[in-house]
Amino acid sequence: MEHAGLIFDLIEREQMNVTFFEIVTMLALLWFREQSVDYAVLECGLGGRLDATNVVGQNIACAAITSIGLDHEEILGHSLEEIAEEKAGIIKPGVKGCVLGPSACQFDVFRRHYAETGAPPDNFVEVHGDCIRNLSNQNSYNRVNSEVSRRVLGIVLDKRPDELEALIPSQILLDAK
Repeated sequence: MEHAGLIFDLIEREQMNVTFFEIVTMLALLWFREQSVDYAVLECGLGGRLDATNVVGQNIACAAITSIGLDHEEILGHSLEEIAEEKAGIIKPGVKGCVLGPSACQFDVFRRHYAETGAPPDNFVEVHGDCIRNLSNQNSYNRVNSEVSRRVLGIVLDKRPDELEALIPSQILLDAK
């Protein structure tokens, strides 16, 4: 990657204290810009308000939060509510929608942050249903992630779930490995 040298020179020159994830995020964003991509899917590392992906700013089509757990407690907080408040930082003004997986259990926190953006209320989606039973089963995770992905695509492409099913049947995403 030609940008790696530039990034490492900048880090050294500015004496920046950065993580591996922040470096990879920088490289990815430069590559996306160079390729003139229409949409890019970015997965947060730490998640939320303090995440490296926040440099994207207000050009977020859809935020997806699949789960909330007691991780990174020293930075994000010591309760699910505190962690949800931090992770809700990825829901920015200008977002077209927000999709929550069944394990993003602090729905009210996310709903409040989403409402504050002024985004369309119909594009706040909580994924529930049979696909969330028995989450210890890997196939259940695949079904949840597939459904979250389908709902994100629906918001980005401005398609209702039934219209999206005609374009991308659920089974295709489930069978993808």
